[in-house]
Amino acid sequence: MLFGLPDFAAPGVAAAFVLTALRVGGLLLVAPAWSAKSVPMKLRTAVLVVFAVLLLPSALQTADRATLVITPATFLAETAIGFALGLAAALVIAGAEFAGELATNTIGLSGAAIFDPVNNTQGAILGSFMQLFALTLLLVAGGHV
Repeated sequence: MLFGLPDFAAPGVAAAFVLTALRVGGLLLVAPAWSAKSVPMKLRTAVLVVFAVLLLPSALQTADRATLVITPATFLAETAIGFALGLAAALVIAGAEFAGELATNTIGLSGAAIFDPVNNTQGAILGSFMQLFALTLLLVAGGHV
């Protein structure tokens, strides 16, 4: 055990690492902050590996190492679980952004659009504010955990 990391040659540890990385990878595909075009793919890959290594000890405590096997079913299941977690957060953020856009149109501020350099589009002022506000509330409430 070097630097608190488990021995990857031990039975079941490598499979647990891959399955943990699959779940984190599914999450990073659609998570609100990490799925943006402005986040480079190398950074996402590094975050995926770091998160998988950090979550591996807790995954090993709850898993039966002898029965951990990587099959197409477990591959798809772990990716789908991570995807569902990220999609839930993305839906909350998108709902807040849509509510801000509706409020912008209702108030009459639809002519005052701001430029979004990430998506190369113009967006509603309150939509961008509500998106960032919802992301902040999600993080403060512990939604990232």
